[in-house]
Amino acid sequence: GGGAPEPRGGSTPGPPAAPCGRAGRARTLYVLGARAAAALLAVAAGRLDVGDAAAREVLVQAERRGWDGDAHVRPAHAARAWVRYLRASDDGLDRHLAHALAADAGGREPASEAAVRLLQALVAADRGHARAARQALVAADRALGRSATPPGLAALWVRATAAARRG
Repeated sequence: GGGAPEPRGGSTPGPPAAPCGRAGRARTLYVLGARAAAALLAVAAGRLDVGDAAAREVLVQAERRGWDGDAHVRPAHAARAWVRYLRASDDGLDRHLAHALAADAGGREPASEAAVRLLQALVAADRGHARAARQALVAADRALGRSATPPGLAALWVRATAAARRG
């Protein structure tokens, strides 16, 4: 009849219950982080519209939860900054770069930190700030530590290094 629905569990078909508590937060943050990384990789692959749209969606969700300053969503900030840089648009470039640099809550994420520092080097070199560009390259190298350069960042690294040398 008209009783309460049966609780989900065991072999009952249907979607899992919504996450709750610390484990649910961690899982949601992990998924946002993965989507942010995918957005950055899309930009690295030249799919600017796809990467920018995905990054924007991640940031909207992160802001709703108060996580837009978390290191897990840094790649989304970086993706949005990189798109603006590649399109030679100053509209929001500095803001996105600043958010990316500040997104450090929740731990280290070396690859996205390196990406942000490389973008910082490019922007500084393009604006005639050679010393700042070189410092950003050093910070990118420091961010990765002993880790290998991720393939998605290799071209950005070469470009940032060349720009810093020109400046």
